[in-house]
Amino acid sequence: MNPRAIEMYREHNTHLFNPNKSFSKDDIETEFSDKSNIFNSIEDGISILDTDYNIISINFTLRTWFSHKKNIVGKKCYKIYHDRNAPCEKCPIKKTMAEGIAYRDIVSYYIKQSNVSGWHELQGFPILDGDKVVGVAEYVKDITYEVDLYSKISEISHQMDNFKEQNELLKMYLDQTRDEKDEIENNISNNVKKYVKPLIRQIKDSCMERPIEYDLVSFLETLFDNIITPYLDESALLEDFTSRELQIMSAIKGGKSSKEIADIMCLSTKTIDFHRSNIRKKLNLERGKGNLRSYLIGSRMPLE
Repeated sequence: MNPRAIEMYREHNTHLFNPNKSFSKDDIETEFSDKSNIFNSIEDGISILDTDYNIISINFTLRTWFSHKKNIVGKKCYKIYHDRNAPCEKCPIKKTMAEGIAYRDIVSYYIKQSNVSGWHELQGFPILDGDKVVGVAEYVKDITYEVDLYSKISEISHQMDNFKEQNELLKMYLDQTRDEKDEIENNISNNVKKYVKPLIRQIKDSCMERPIEYDLVSFLETLFDNIITPYLDESALLEDFTSRELQIMSAIKGGKSSKEIADIMCLSTKTIDFHRSNIRKKLNLERGKGNLRSYLIGSRMPLE
């Protein structure tokens, strides 16, 4: 059994125990006799013991629990209830007899005849004749179900702690991976912007009068962009465009025509078409070789 389950039961059931409770000798004779209806109707076990641990009386519940025992009254409680030859060291009944105050504890039990095991909460309350302890009222509650429940709760709590620890480790790993990814993307973006793009533009400019070579370089540029784009930060994809071009690109992606965009931006349609032409060039979309809006919709560029 999980020891934490026992502790959880103690913590959540302290209100069920009154450490200042005691009984007088007269209370026992009137309220805890074998013939008392109240005494026998209580669902938990109650036994009355003298100072030598002899059982003076027990209620109906205890008689039922230990029906396999014969002639219970007059026998030692530890012999009847636990098949021991002496009280255990931590027995709350022993402490109550020794100190004259109420004690409680939780003990395991095993009934050999029925092969049943579980947990009992024992509460011992002193029986006083004046200031003298003359016996103990023993209250026995079967808390097997409660302890099993707390054991399951404790196990779930332990698993949740493990999950939390694993999640923290996973988060640390993801943060580290994200940082490494960002660093790689920044390096790629900076190198492409600093070295590759200028070189491609320079080669294209030198091929302006050689259409075959120009088309070949343009094809290689498009191929390069398709390969390198997934590794670039999305914001890096917009660095080559002016703010005006970005506005127009967003409007085109939203389905606006050149005239509609011109009206919204208070520009001429001819100006919008000029910007569209520049946008196509920067995207390597030669006239007649691709729809600009379709390209923008399928791209990773965060235009909205």
